Amino acid sequence: MVKSSTTRSCASYGHLEFQIEFEAELVLQSDVDSFLSYIAEQVKNGVKYNVGQLIQIGWMMDRIDEKAGKLTLLEPDFIDIPIRYVHGATGTFRHLRSQKGVAESLGLEALLDFPTILHSAIVCNRQEDRVDFVMERARPENRDSGWFVGCGDPDHDHNNANNLRRTSLYEIARNRPNCIPFFALPARSFLQMKAGKLEVRCNNEKVKIKENSFLERFIASD
Repeated sequence: MVKSSTTRSCASYGHLEFQIEFEAELVLQSDVDSFLSYIAEQVKNGVKYNVGQLIQIGWMMDRIDEKAGKLTLLEPDFIDIPIRYVHGATGTFRHLRSQKGVAESLGLEALLDFPTILHSAIVCNRQEDRVDFVMERARPENRDSGWFVGCGDPDHDHNNANNLRRTSLYEIARNRPNCIPFFALPARSFLQMKAGKLEVRCNNEKVKIKENSFLERFIASD
């Protein structure tokens, strides 16, 4: 069921209200409420939001639109290249919750570091056709997210430039949506998915996945 939530105070500052549309069964209301509270506070402090403007929510870059006299959000469809924007914010808040959920599952929530879907990463040329994968993040710099995403084949040389290419995180997510929950983990994170089991390291130390956590359930359902 599509639901909408709206700010209530923006008009008092001469600004259009924000109305967010999302699928109620897939999105936490508290995440939407937190975002709208942030928007209302920004407007109170003099920030102006305009139609056509891009706004970052977690790692997502949504576009502001106007509908029925209110500002609303368009989000990437994760189907088309170049990016096509569609009405609603269900994917936006699902991605936000999954990325926060992974960090919380690993005890790394204080180190969350969101790139954006427009940032780049290095991928190997076999990662799209393999179930197993490896991910490793170096220090982000400018529009480079720091991420490497590769296949799980130990015989595939990821140090050979002929086996690698640079692309956007959006394209990686489009082809490998199971990587999306991990993209906000901090620099010096390493992940290896092999035969349905996930190994995680941060700062060269193994990180234990909390029992009954979001990540434990995610692995079991993948």
